Amino acid sequence: MSRMMNEVNTDDLRVCLVQMSSSPDFEENLAHAKSIIEQASQNRDELIIFPECALLWAKTDITHQNAKTREQWTDLLSPLSKTYKIAIVWGGLAERQENKVFNSSFIFDADGHLLDVYRKTHLFQIFTPGKKAIDETETYEHGDTGPCVVKINDWSIGISICYDLRFPEFLRNYAGCDLMINSAAFTKATGKAHWEVLMRARAVENQSYVIGSAQCGRNELSGISAYGHSIVIDPWGEVLGDLGESIASQSFVLNKQIIQQTRETVPALYTSFPHLRDQ
Repeated sequence: MSRMMNEVNTDDLRVCLVQMSSSPDFEENLAHAKSIIEQASQNRDELIIFPECALLWAKTDITHQNAKTREQWTDLLSPLSKTYKIAIVWGGLAERQENKVFNSSFIFDADGHLLDVYRKTHLFQIFTPGKKAIDETETYEHGDTGPCVVKINDWSIGISICYDLRFPEFLRNYAGCDLMINSAAFTKATGKAHWEVLMRARAVENQSYVIGSAQCGRNELSGISAYGHSIVIDPWGEVLGDLGESIASQSFVLNKQIIQQTRETVPALYTSFPHLRDQ
């Protein structure tokens, strides 16, 4: 979509969806992310969405060694948004606060201002007979921020991370938002069974766009294989794009008129939240 650089169409939001296979090498992951940001800026994307563990996908000890304070993360990442004039949602980053480490999403606007930080509320656990358990509570503290809504180019955006997706009562806090984002690292087994159906359900329930940015590939330290299939769902529940199982990034244009049309066609959201009709 071509338009003048100084022209803003707040009905549209041009989003770069990123799928990574991040490693335990922080500098390698950061270099890869920077190359994606540069390309997205050239494509005139307005928002980049990175997956959970974008800058480090590792075991607990390495994660804790590389955890940074909010100020340190801001000093590192803010200049990227400011330099390339693009808003960025960084999926789960290891945020240190004294002796605690949180799985946090950092959201910057196109001027490099930190809009907000969301700390993951629900920590993933899976206990499969005969297989190694995965328990995120061994690495992180439960988040204490509660729901997080930010405004980017006049779009209201609700933020969640991975396992949060399974809790519709939590995502219902974002009723009325134009877009809900889930940065994830679903395992291959849980992703194959549940990822798309959960994403589509959240979109249908809230009649908003839902975007999931995911990890793919096999983690070289843990041996865990991630599902990939970063996905864009429209307010009707239709899949607009799926990035498959390989490293990729792709641009999508979202449109507010689709949200309004969906909510007027089947006014389920307005039945539950009548005040939203007048917004």
